[in-house]
Amino acid sequence: PGHPLQEIVYAVIPSHTAFTMNLITALFSVLATLFFALILEKLGVKQFIWGAAAFAFMPIIFIHSTNSMDYLWTLAFILISYYNLLNRNYIYAGIFLGFAVGCRITSAALILPFLLVILGEKEERTRAVVLLFLSFIFSVMICFFPPILRYGRSFLQFYDQFPYPSFIKVIYKAGIGVWGLAGGVALVFLLIGIIKKLRDYKFGEVKIVTDRMNIFYRYAGIFIILIYIISYLKLPQKSAYLIPIVPFFIIVATQYLAAKQFRIFCILMIISSIAPGINLADSKRGGNSSPISMTVVTGGQAISLDLLYGPVIDDYLKRKQRIQFSNEIISKIDELKSPSVIIAGWWIAPLTVMMRNSIIPDEPGKYKLKRQNINLKYNIDENEMKDFSSRGYSIYYIADQDSVNDLMYRTKFTRKYAKALMP
Repeated sequence: PGHPLQEIVYAVIPSHTAFTMNLITALFSVLATLFFALILEKLGVKQFIWGAAAFAFMPIIFIHSTNSMDYLWTLAFILISYYNLLNRNYIYAGIFLGFAVGCRITSAALILPFLLVILGEKEERTRAVVLLFLSFIFSVMICFFPPILRYGRSFLQFYDQFPYPSFIKVIYKAGIGVWGLAGGVALVFLLIGIIKKLRDYKFGEVKIVTDRMNIFYRYAGIFIILIYIISYLKLPQKSAYLIPIVPFFIIVATQYLAAKQFRIFCILMIISSIAPGINLADSKRGGNSSPISMTVVTGGQAISLDLLYGPVIDDYLKRKQRIQFSNEIISKIDELKSPSVIIAGWWIAPLTVMMRNSIIPDEPGKYKLKRQNINLKYNIDENEMKDFSSRGYSIYYIADQDSVNDLMYRTKFTRKYAKALMP
């Protein structure tokens, strides 16, 4: 469905450098952290600075606060909306939740728990529901008017070109991928605290200020966590899909942990970005391991148990590794003399950026090199491959993209017509 609000902003800004686009996301991450601190303070959490710091340094938040993806934009708008909801500013709450949908359409599901909050009101519930819902619908319509105008109802579609991951990968992405190793220990710490409190039939040491906010915590906050966990399990391709649950888990921690326990919880979350780490070990997409590491294979994937490189350092090294491999691909492309087609898959993004002075757009997902008759394509169906072959083109695929291309079309044919660019 696209991310129309974010895409419009990127389209109208005067500079389209990586620095400018990533800087905007960094500013949204600051907004998200600020409003989360205000939310915790509004909820009566005395250690709201600790909670906000744990949020900001969470591996999945820290890493995605410096790229051009929509995750932190979406979360910032959700938290701004939530803050206005707690302050009974229902029109603003609806508008900013609509902006979150304009960045990531799955945010629309949050209207249900947000409406649940209003049910805890003792007065003017009908008016509050109408204001929230109408402002939300209006905001969403404004955001999606451009793609609807251009594509009609067909804008509401997507495809998943990857198979459902193994159980181990699903757990890894939802666990270490979001919280880091130390953060995972913090979650166990929280779970023990929850079990203890439930056993004693009482709530945590940090109290919610009003009954209304208590209702939000006990029902709506848990509802939000469940929504995103269920959504993730339906399509568990990226850890970042769980970003919206991070602040609500911290709110849960304020309820079930005593003051000293909550500080320990936050410290573990803060250091989880640094070290240690359980990282992807891959010569093309993974980062280099430190001298203090051990590589094992599980679920068909090599991973590194690293005592020195945590998620943030690993992410930096992965970026360098991907740039290096992209340069190797470009060098190989430069050696091609005959007309060629290259199935680039997920490598098409870095390649089109790094070769931006040498390519011209052909059509969505397809590019041609100015200097020679070479085409870059995200994927190709079998009929198009036959057409290119009949016209004398050589067809190549970048590492792993043969299986990705086959998955896209639900049949195996890529290696019948194409060969590896870099054997």
